Amino acid sequence: MLISTRVRKNYTITLPKEICEKIGIKESTMLSVRVINNKIILEPLPDDPFRVLDELISEPYNERTDEKKAEEWLLKNINH
Repeated sequence: MLISTRVRKNYTITLPKEICEKIGIKESTMLSVRVINNKIILEPLPDDPFRVLDELISEPYNERTDEKKAEEWLLKNINH
């Protein structure tokens, strides 16, 4: 799918509705933004980061292993 959009005042862009619907982006969705090989990559972040942490962290909390799990998840999902 290829759709054009324009950079507007204050460097804002509008994501086309078709793209947002295809990948589930809605108003207030947080996005990670990065540049790879001169290309801008936008990726939606989880709606509820606390839910993600709850799934990663065990009970009882173990600082050494649980922080490593959280760090690995962040590296995998944010900094591809």
